[in-house]
Amino acid sequence: MRFTAWKIVAMVALTGSVAACDGLNKETPPLPAPPDTGGDAATDTATDTATDIATDIATDIAADTAADTTVDAEVDGSGAAPAFLLGRMVDVSGATFTMGSPDIAAGAREIGRDQDEAQHEVTVANFAIMPYEVTQLQWRASSGNQNPSDHAACDDCPMDSVDWYAAAAFANWVSRREGLQECYGFSGDCEGAAVWGDGDAECGSVTFLGSSCAGYRLPTEAEWEFAYRAGTATAYYTGTPTAADDCEPLATRMAWLGCNTDETKPVGGREANSLGLFDMGGNVQEWVNDTYALYNAPAVPAFWGAVDKVYRGGSFRSTAKLARAANRGFGVLMGDSLNDIGFRLARAR
Repeated sequence: MRFTAWKIVAMVALTGSVAACDGLNKETPPLPAPPDTGGDAATDTATDTATDIATDIATDIAADTAADTTVDAEVDGSGAAPAFLLGRMVDVSGATFTMGSPDIAAGAREIGRDQDEAQHEVTVANFAIMPYEVTQLQWRASSGNQNPSDHAACDDCPMDSVDWYAAAAFANWVSRREGLQECYGFSGDCEGAAVWGDGDAECGSVTFLGSSCAGYRLPTEAEWEFAYRAGTATAYYTGTPTAADDCEPLATRMAWLGCNTDETKPVGGREANSLGLFDMGGNVQEWVNDTYALYNAPAVPAFWGAVDKVYRGGSFRSTAKLARAANRGFGVLMGDSLNDIGFRLARAR
């Protein structure tokens, strides 16, 4: 089921909240990026511009081998799907970190904090994550040229309007393509690219092999926040604000939000964190693997009786508070899609 309007759901029983603001149609120019050194997307540096990214991926597709066509035919039965290259991944060394945001009991309540962000220690293992959100070009290359995005005709913009099932099926497709273990098992006819390529997979049920699965998958919620923080403990990886501001400069300098755009933008156009990860705070929100629950409490079905998956980060519709590292998005079901939710992939290392 696809929704093209912003959806705000208040779950009083879980004391969380989701907030958004309309775009103000005022764009902040992107920070200048060093020139690309050229070459393949798998070897480019984190300083690539969005144009470089699109060019690199297109070059890789054009140079793909005949063996790839065989794999394409196996996936969707047509043999006509273009070649696909996920691009380089950023290796993240695992560690123990403090997940969540400080409350008054910790000495100072983080500005914009919600009640479902209780601080707690989490240990993550080594993993790798995409430096950019999955783009429309990458989606089209994997789905027989289908593009359900509400912001179409922007190949280097992030993919949007895909439900959680479709994002997971895309991850399986990439794993098959690279000869890796598939991390998700589905019931129902939702595996073929012709089925999930329109963004609405509508699977019956799904099983997950765990974060140690060798193939591609959605990052866990803890991995996502750990990667966003990149060693920082502040509200944004650019710092902590001193006053509430829907257009907080610390946020808009690293994220496309409702204050500096009214639509998605090419990936990589804002300031990266120290790991070289872009758009973690904005452009589109991102599906993660976890089912929503209060921290240190068992996951339970949402109050309408269906599974409620977490999405992280802000979007072109968001205020600055949603771009914080600890902010948790919920209230959108696995089978629903919004035009400001996309995703990036991760895998074990």
